[in-house]
Amino acid sequence: MLEIRIVTDDGINKHLEQTHLGVDPFDKSIFVDPAEAKSLLILIVWKSVEDQDEGTDWVKGIWNYNEWPSDESKANGDVMINEYGSIHSFQVEVPLHDLTSRADIEAFVRRSKLVFKDKLGLDIGL
Repeated sequence: MLEIRIVTDDGINKHLEQTHLGVDPFDKSIFVDPAEAKSLLILIVWKSVEDQDEGTDWVKGIWNYNEWPSDESKANGDVMINEYGSIHSFQVEVPLHDLTSRADIEAFVRRSKLVFKDKLGLDIGL
C-alpha cells in the first residue's frame, strides 16, 4: 500500500510533540520560527510479509493499527517492522520547495522507487 502525505507545516508537529511532554501549549518559546518550518511530501510504503487474517483490509486491519515509521528508524534508514513482524514500512520525504519542476518530481519518484526496491524488495518499475 502506498500512503501519500502532505505536511503543510512541520512546525505544528514539533509544537504538538512539546505539548505532549507536558509543556504549556501557549508557551511561545516552543513555537517553531516560520522560517524554519517546512512543507513536505511524504511517501510511505506498507508491505505485508505474512498472510493476514481473513477479512483483514489495508485501512481497518493494517493502516489503523500500525505506527508510521519512527523518527529513530527514519534517522537510521531502517525498515519499520510492526510488533508482529508481519508488516514492514519505509518512508521517503522531500520538502515541497524542492519540487519546482516536472524534472524535479520525476527525479524524486525515480529515487523513491529505487529506495523502496532496496529497502522493501518491491520492484514497482522505473
